[in-house]
Formats: sequence, structure tokens, C-alpha cells
Amino acid sequence: MRRSQHGPVFADVATSRSLGPQHASDARGGRLRSLPLSVVLIVTVVAPMVVTQRWPSAHRALRRWFALSWVHLRAGQLWRVLSSTFVQGGPGLVGGVLVLLLLLPIAEWRIGSRLTALAFFLGDWISSIVVLLGARIAAALGSGTAAHVLVHLDSGTSAACYACAGAFLARLHAGRLRRVLTTMLVADLAIEGVLTHMVAEIQHPIAVVVGVTVATLASRRAIAHAPAAL
Repeated sequence: MRRSQHGPVFADVATSRSLGPQHASDARGGRLRSLPLSVVLIVTVVAPMVVTQRWPSAHRALRRWFALSWVHLRAGQLWRVLSSTFVQGGPGLVGGVLVLLLLLPIAEWRIGSRLTALAFFLGDWISSIVVLLGARIAAALGSGTAAHVLVHLDSGTSAACYACAGAFLARLHAGRLRRVLTTMLVADLAIEGVLTHMVAEIQHPIAVVVGVTVATLASRRAIAHAPAAL
């Protein structure tokens, strides 16, 4: 059988076309099934944005019910650590978050669903709690800015996506691509720190470190449990 001179990707496309629209639809469904976590997370994040785009007043209610602050953490409302991940800081379709969501299928393709989920949730949860604990200490030392952070409602998906970016980079093979992407990420965090002066400038780097740590520990665990070469 003659192989396509354009390689397997073009061969698959040609085969899909020859077999008709039903096969092409099945192929698209297969690609979605190979990235189940990304599909679920993106739908869960985008759905509230679509709702608040249509009804902006709903955003205030979502923030009041699901966002996180030190007051809620001290009151034992730990479920807000999870729920705050899926409510954005502003109503409607937040462009920055939509761009960051593109990192999820890339990370899941590279490191798998399990590690992507761990990086996503642990990155957001740990970075949120660390920022609030740090603000509590700084406020006790007299920082007015930190005192404001303690009562400010925090929510959003960006830190979780940055954690996935960190995990993705940690699992890339050392080389030019990894150096270029790492430089781009560091530059992005630096620009954000200079321009925004918000909680995110602290939370995002912490989330990246969590993502890198999750991926690195998973790699070491896999090596430790790998069968010894004969």
C-alpha cells in the first residue's frame, strides 16, 4: 500500500475525506475524548462567563457566593477555595482567561489528565492560601495594602492555568524549545508584576512553582518505580 508523501497527518485527513463526514465527525470526537479533563474544565470555566456576559448582575451574586477571602477562610468555608477557581474577577468573557485556557489541552496532551488536574487545582489552591497567609502576616506588621487584600474577594482561573504551564515546561525535554518557552513565561510574569500591581503578580509565580513541583515529583516517582534494566 502506497503511503502518503505528506506523512501520517495528511494521510489521516485524506482518509477522513474519502470515508465521508461521519468518519470526520468520529475523528473529531476521538480527539475530544483524548482530552477529557480539558473539555470539562473549559466548559466549567466558560459557562459562568457566558451567563455573566448575558446577565452582568449575576456576576456579583457568583462572587458573593463563591469567591474567597481571608474572612471566609478563617470562618472555615474551605469549599470556597475550590469554587473561587471557576468565577472570574470580572463579568463576561474575560479575554486573558480565554487565552490561558488554551494551555490546558496542551498540558494534558503532554503530561496527561492526572498531572494536569493536580497542577490545575493544587496550583490555584496553594497559591491562593499562601497569598492570604502572607497578607495576614504583613497586615499584622502594619501593611495597609495587605489588610485590603484580606477583605478583597479573590477568584479566577488564571493561577490554575499558570500552574499547568509550569508543569508542562517541567516535563519538556531540555533544549531550545524549553528555554524559549521558559523565557517567554518569565517575561510574562515580570511584565505582569511591573504593570498590574495586583495579587496576581504574587499568586501567578507561586502557581508556576507549584506546577513545576508537581511535575518534577511525579517524574521522580515514575523513575523510582520503573523496573530496573536487565
